[in-house]
Amino acid sequence: MNDEEKSAMVDAIAALLALKMIIVSDRSMDSQAGGPKPQAIGYVYGHVDAVLRTKGLDMATTGIGPQITFQVIRRLWPGKEAAYFGFLMQNLSNPLVLSGMMHGGQQYLDSLKPQNSGIVPMGLARYMLAEK
Repeated sequence: MNDEEKSAMVDAIAALLALKMIIVSDRSMDSQAGGPKPQAIGYVYGHVDAVLRTKGLDMATTGIGPQITFQVIRRLWPGKEAAYFGFLMQNLSNPLVLSGMMHGGQQYLDSLKPQNSGIVPMGLARYMLAEK
């Protein structure tokens, strides 16, 4: 996958996730404990992972998964990408992050089903509204 293809994928993923955040655009992604809200950042990871898997790509591939995830976070929360990505990498086994990951991935896969055409899953918005 070349840089142009990665950039196009980042644009598409970030646009999908931004659509889910429209109703909570005035809400902070920062948790009261500091850092991003764990389930919300996990949701982003799970969503990116599911997109990559449907394209035959692996999140664990160094030049693809982490790079695309970082750039998606950068597009969604400019200026906080290093802190949010660092939090994500340090908390991959956190139960709240894992819960968000599973939900984000499943919602993306469900959105591909023909019967769900036109439905925008709102798991990310729900997690951003949470106080955790």
